[in-house]
Amino acid sequence: MPVALRSILAVSILFGIAPSLSAQEGYEYEVYSTHIAAPRIGALELHTNFVPTGPSSSDSELVSSHRAVRSSLEFSHGINRWLEGSFYFVGGVFRGMGAEYVGNRVRLTAVAPSTWNLPVDLGVSQEVGYARHGFSEHRWMYEISPIIGKTFGRVSVVVNPALERGFGSARESELELEPRAKASYEIGDDGALALEYFGALGPAKAFEPVSEQHHQLFVTFETELSRRWEIGGGIGRGLTRESDRTVLTSKLEYHY
Repeated sequence: MPVALRSILAVSILFGIAPSLSAQEGYEYEVYSTHIAAPRIGALELHTNFVPTGPSSSDSELVSSHRAVRSSLEFSHGINRWLEGSFYFVGGVFRGMGAEYVGNRVRLTAVAPSTWNLPVDLGVSQEVGYARHGFSEHRWMYEISPIIGKTFGRVSVVVNPALERGFGSARESELELEPRAKASYEIGDDGALALEYFGALGPAKAFEPVSEQHHQLFVTFETELSRRWEIGGGIGRGLTRESDRTVLTSKLEYHY
């Protein structure tokens, strides 16, 4: 068995037994790809979104996302050619509450080396994290997100059939499916337009009724300002009553 494959399996086992914030929970809208930082190269990313219109359903016991500004500050670093580590600070500004610290996350992303010559790009992202009470359905969560991608000229497609599990009560321990996907088209040498999907279907054994699921579509763009700086943004629309109806997103990234 190749050394890289043995290492990927070891990382998976390590994270698989660890307790863990839901990977995104609306604080960061990102479909993970196999493009990771080179060894000893790092990046600082600020993801911010504003929710002009929250979900039409008001049954949730969580802090309302209506008119909220939510942010995720990520520090990432290339460990070697196939492994990247990331650490997040998560927070936001909420109606009637002001600025609030929400939690933290740690993520490891392992990708299949190009020397394997696979027909598709493969990888796996795993996260552990913590969220304060009232800001997430689970205080501690673990997520594993396979990464499957393919490029056709200027068009790229990537999917993340993510699975997450909470730790605590019996209901929190259910394995839930939260798929994500992205189709992008390169514009020139430095930009891209994309259609992105984010969903939360409920327990993998028995999905929630469609009206209680989360489904959102985003139209996004990203471009390089220089060798070190990238920006991006987009607008999203919720397709179910439990989803944020409208979301405006932005991303600022600095490579060091």
